[in-house]
Amino acid sequence: MKGKLTNILILVSIALAAIVWSGCTPSQIPNDVKAGLSGGVAFKEVIKDPDSYQGKRIMWGGQIASMQVTKEGVYMFISQLPVNSSGQPRANGTSEGRFIALADRSLDVAIYKEGAFITVVGVINGQRQLPMVGGFLDYIYPLVTAEHIYSWSKNK
Repeated sequence: MKGKLTNILILVSIALAAIVWSGCTPSQIPNDVKAGLSGGVAFKEVIKDPDSYQGKRIMWGGQIASMQVTKEGVYMFISQLPVNSSGQPRANGTSEGRFIALADRSLDVAIYKEGAFITVVGVINGQRQLPMVGGFLDYIYPLVTAEHIYSWSKNK
């Protein structure tokens, strides 16, 4: 009897822990946020000519490579990753390039930091041509004005 009670308590503890931990990150991007997304806007196509997708509302995911705080806001340089049906970036996915998300508000650097997995919902606002690391080549980054930014980090 004592063994069964112990097993039940362990299972209940695990279930409660799972519920608490799942509350730390969104389980999916809310439908009202996804409403109005421009269909058929694949990252691999946008990267070829970002200006032709100006004004399109997208949902892209990825991993923050670096951040830069300016008067305009916070620029997040993101290594794009495919997202699953919940909008969460697939950590084991293959990146098709990088994009910049501009947040016009301050962000908690404990949550939004290099290496964090995020999903950005926003509007394509042209491009930025900047030197890559090392400065030998320029890279054309699609620029997204972020409306919503979701962190999938477990350490919130």
